[in-house]
Amino acid sequence: MKRRIVFIVIVLMLAMNFRMPAAGAETMDGSDPEIVELYALITSAETEEQLVPYYSDTDSQEAVGEVEVGEKVAVLEIGDRRSEVQVLEEVGSNGEDLSEPIKRFVDNEFLEMISEENLPETEEDTVKDPAENLNSAADGVETAEAEEVDLAGAEEEAEPVEEQAAPESTDRKGEPAEVDETQEQSGETANQEPEPASLMMSLQSTATASNATLQGLALKSPTRVYDRQNPSEVLKSYRQGKVLKFTQADGEWYTATVYIAGQAKEGLIAKKDVDLLVGDSSGSGYAAKQTVHVYLGPDSGSAILKSYPLNHRLSYRTLSENWHSANVYVGGQKKKGYIRKGDVSDQKVEGLPLKGIALKSPTHVFSSEDLSSKKLKSYGEGRILSYRSADGDWYRATVYVNGKAMSGFIHKSHVANITDRPSPLTGVAKKQPTPVYSTASLSASSLKTYSEGTVLKYETFAGDWYKAKVYVSGKARTGYIHRSHVTNVATPQTRIQGAAAKSRVHVYSRASRDSASLKNYSFGHRLIYHSFIPGWYEATVYVNGKARKGYIHESDVVSLQGKKVVLDAGHGGHDPGAVALGLVEKEIVLDTALRAERLLKNAGASVIMTRRTDVFLELSERAAIANTSGADLFVSIHANKFNGEAKGVETFWYGKFEKQRSINLAHALQNQLVAKMGMSYRRVAEGNFHVIRETKIPSSLIEIGFLDHPQDSAKLAQAIYRQRAAEAVFLGISDYY
Repeated sequence: MKRRIVFIVIVLMLAMNFRMPAAGAETMDGSDPEIVELYALITSAETEEQLVPYYSDTDSQEAVGEVEVGEKVAVLEIGDRRSEVQVLEEVGSNGEDLSEPIKRFVDNEFLEMISEENLPETEEDTVKDPAENLNSAADGVETAEAEEVDLAGAEEEAEPVEEQAAPESTDRKGEPAEVDETQEQSGETANQEPEPASLMMSLQSTATASNATLQGLALKSPTRVYDRQNPSEVLKSYRQGKVLKFTQADGEWYTATVYIAGQAKEGLIAKKDVDLLVGDSSGSGYAAKQTVHVYLGPDSGSAILKSYPLNHRLSYRTLSENWHSANVYVGGQKKKGYIRKGDVSDQKVEGLPLKGIALKSPTHVFSSEDLSSKKLKSYGEGRILSYRSADGDWYRATVYVNGKAMSGFIHKSHVANITDRPSPLTGVAKKQPTPVYSTASLSASSLKTYSEGTVLKYETFAGDWYKAKVYVSGKARTGYIHRSHVTNVATPQTRIQGAAAKSRVHVYSRASRDSASLKNYSFGHRLIYHSFIPGWYEATVYVNGKARKGYIHESDVVSLQGKKVVLDAGHGGHDPGAVALGLVEKEIVLDTALRAERLLKNAGASVIMTRRTDVFLELSERAAIANTSGADLFVSIHANKFNGEAKGVETFWYGKFEKQRSINLAHALQNQLVAKMGMSYRRVAEGNFHVIRETKIPSSLIEIGFLDHPQDSAKLAQAIYRQRAAEAVFLGISDYY
């Protein structure tokens, strides 16, 4: 309310400064009355909020787009809660810049009224969106080489950063530094890139020499404008790919003005963070590398939208000194991307320079494209060779024989090309030991060896080989690891909740049972670990108060994460069930069910209990709980009584619903109960019991022993055997899955 009152007061004060003629009145000279324009700056009380929503009318609850904080808008009509404005520069709800002014409604709390005379001057000429010539082909359908693949891209609208006068400079930008992507924000403290104070002082003392406006492409994510007076403070941040305006300054900087809560502040943009625009015109060329990528952002480290082979015809628009813009279709949707200028050529490339490793021992360079032709020269397996691409099954190479350069040919199957975009990998040594070779050959000498299960870091290289850096006698050496000697870690790693499935589960120092045990856990203990490699999980344990990375074998744990189970403890309340030799069935089975519940929950399962206390439920109620729970399976726990001679475990299923799955569940439970409790295997059979007959999900009813048999009764009377019965239920359910 306070903010609304302030807003209304400001509007009234501004209105008093204008000579507003009465409605329908004419001026003294008969001309039309002067049209008075009101303007406002978009503001936000939230310092981290850089976009404000706008609406299609005064009452709509759904925003149709957003406008940046600090933008100037024309106020067309002032409302009680929202005012109609004309957005002079708009960011659409899909993130695309739009160049046409649009009338929309903005909440009054986001408007700070200003008079025309106080408005900052801004550049009116923005980079217009060029016409697009889009590839209509669906994703994944490649055209013939002669066909022109259209990647025409739209130009960004320039961000209205006001120019500041500064001397001309011929300094060029460096390569963009990689930073973590954040939202555009003002008032941010930059701790990544503190700037030298002496350089800032030099900038502040520079006399104005030029008002030339420059435009550039934001290279970093985000690209920051720093406070000229305080280089450690970020005034505002812009997303990668945004077109910005600025002027020249000394050294490694451009000058710019940004608006924070309506106040103009002079700032600095690092030259290495932007790439100067060089015009807006359509162009075409050929892919000049073995593989040319279209990137999501103007950064070769950003995600790849699409790739094209050598000499593929491409169309695009010139954008900046080092980048073209392009539109590609990914999954049937148009996406804007960027192509490095150095990756395309005006003409087809004849013989692209390549490097690869020799695969054969020896690898020959032939005098002609014929394996039976003369061998000009031979190289050992793993040797890095240089050659040029060519059509067909051969590469072209130049070798020196007796000091004379000769043209030769290498068969493509005899070499593996070295990747021009190596990817970092983490893996685990599979061999005992696992060698790092001096060259990419299994017959080469080893620089270093690692024990099985050791975690190693390396990168993709060529063919079946990875490249790694190792230290030998304190000196860094480049070595090579064969793909078959390591197992790559799955990425991204998934968090898993599970439980120890053996009496003693070890967390090993390496992904090998031969390594030392860092820590161990008892059966059923709740554990958190992450996916790693086939056969092993990765976990963090604390040893003497220090965090250590450890490894758990997959057979030592059980995870039921995401599973839902219904446990039904039979009888209860006024229904005791079987009674014999001092034991009451309802008590025995409830205790067993509660123990099983803990184990299942520790393993990550969701457990629904039909009863947790000594209460009575009708059989129909139990089946209804199972059918409405959304559970995966139902297990009803009972104990038997017959003639004093019958003994052992038996499990029942019924074939009305989910017959085969119920049979599988019954066998899994029966096998674990017999093994865990050391009781007789009585039978697995179909049983016409209400709770499994009317349950629509896979279901089984277990009888964990005979209360009237001395041996079975003696076991069920002991907590340790009831715990074993619970463990059998837990493991049987795990085996079923």
